[in-house]
Amino acid sequence: MLADLGEGIDEAELIERILMRISVWVEEYTQLFFEKPWSTESGSYEDSSFIRWAEKLWNVWKYHWESAQKTAKRNKIDIDLFEVAEMVHLETGYTGEGKLGGNPFRDILLVDAINQGEQLAFTFFYEDYLGLAMKIKLTEDCWHDFYVSHVIDRKGESGLPAIANYDGKAGLARWVDKSAIRFHSNQVRRFRRKQGNSITPSEKLEILLSLCTGEQIRAYEEYYEINSPDRKKLIAIKIRLEWLTQQVTQEQKLKYHKILGELTANQQYQDHQESSQSNSSEESSAPTDDKRNECLAMLGRIVLNLINSFSVKDTLIFKLQLLDGLKQEEIGRIVGKDKGQISRDLKRMKLELLKKLASYTPEAPGKKEKYEQCLELLTLPAFFEELASWLKEENNASQDEERNEQ
Repeated sequence: MLADLGEGIDEAELIERILMRISVWVEEYTQLFFEKPWSTESGSYEDSSFIRWAEKLWNVWKYHWESAQKTAKRNKIDIDLFEVAEMVHLETGYTGEGKLGGNPFRDILLVDAINQGEQLAFTFFYEDYLGLAMKIKLTEDCWHDFYVSHVIDRKGESGLPAIANYDGKAGLARWVDKSAIRFHSNQVRRFRRKQGNSITPSEKLEILLSLCTGEQIRAYEEYYEINSPDRKKLIAIKIRLEWLTQQVTQEQKLKYHKILGELTANQQYQDHQESSQSNSSEESSAPTDDKRNECLAMLGRIVLNLINSFSVKDTLIFKLQLLDGLKQEEIGRIVGKDKGQISRDLKRMKLELLKKLASYTPEAPGKKEKYEQCLELLTLPAFFEELASWLKEENNASQDEERNEQ
């Protein structure tokens, strides 16, 4: 490749310039994403971590330069290796037109940090790309599911999250955009296959019509002659529903699917309650309550210990909400953050807590199976709320005991 740069190039000098430029990126971005960043003062080019990062950055740089070369040859113009690097660093295509959707040099090291399990990287990603999720009209629940599925969960033989597939050919925002939309579409399809019979087509039609504007409703009534006295003219509900879905805006579609999802979640919780309370006609509801309370106690004590594994500020925020029951505005005044930041912090920490719980292994023999059953209950919103209430009650009880001892 170096031969393509032209004759008269001192290869050793060029390699040194490339390494110097890469070292600047490594130092800048590892400071953001790694607990143990690399620096020019304390590190060297021989460090194994530097070599790994340098290879990743060079592969991205090489790809964009080779792409630029193809354009340059077609247009019979010269383009410099370092000019390409500057354009990519500024999130701009090498022709000066179009946006890359982020800085691929920064993003490739962000993804590497996520692959390595760096907490700084998880926090950065969640906060930096939450705004993008809102722009593409994802619900917060869907964004959280995407975050867990594509950033936290490690699957397959590689043991890496889905985000590891990012290759730096464009900014990470483009990858997130496409992957999140595809994830949402798959969720909707799975929902339709699994829950199509729990909500009738007529109920779905009513929900969608409730989101339509007056103009959209009139167009629907005119197209299908809804007010015609001849009822035989009415087309099947399924066909009308499909037609109407094509007429509404993307925002209306997402609201429609969110409502269906919430109805489904409620139905799933009720089904779980009914099945857990009807094991046999000879059993009363007391054993079910006992098992539920046992899960609350088991998970509650583990959560109390895991909360302290977060950073000092995160632990404080968690305790102020879960144990003291303070509102987000009140927490923000205490720790010096606005309400929106506190809300994002709590959502991020809840996901991290769920991740810690999923990887936790009870020390007591025979408790693993019971613990896994309790974790399944934790996915139900109502049960998580019960757990929060248990934590508050436990905290209040311990404070009462301390006061009595004094």
